[in-house]
Amino acid sequence: MKNRALLTLMIAGVSFLSCDKEKIVSEASLPSGATQFITTHFPDETVLQVKKEKDFLEKPVFDVILSNNFELEFKENGDAKKVDGNGKAIPVSVIKPEAVLTYVEEHFEDKTVVAWERDSDSKNEIEVELDNGLELKFDKDGKFLRFED
Repeated sequence: MKNRALLTLMIAGVSFLSCDKEKIVSEASLPSGATQFITTHFPDETVLQVKKEKDFLEKPVFDVILSNNFELEFKENGDAKKVDGNGKAIPVSVIKPEAVLTYVEEHFEDKTVVAWERDSDSKNEIEVELDNGLELKFDKDGKFLRFED
């Protein structure tokens, strides 16, 4: 009987720890930095959905879907973490640091950036995806590091 109770408790604990919490929230719930980012870089688009996501032991993030089908992700403080154009070119104004855009323009002049992401899991690296599917990694200052597969 003790073994069964212990097993049940362990399963419940693992289930609880592995749960992600997602909640649809209002646009007003976005941090002010996120709202300003959207207004600055996507002035003609409207916010269709905002989802607040909290993984166990991680800070919350906000996932935003715009009327042009772009997907944005913001940190809890409002800093942009990801801009995904879903195959469409993203505004060059969101590609930071400037050295990333310069590198892409110099080495891939006929390609456009369709996604930009700040990878907080790996020393704050930047990743961009080009319209040909190629992914490039940069350090936080915009120095090219490597190609990703």
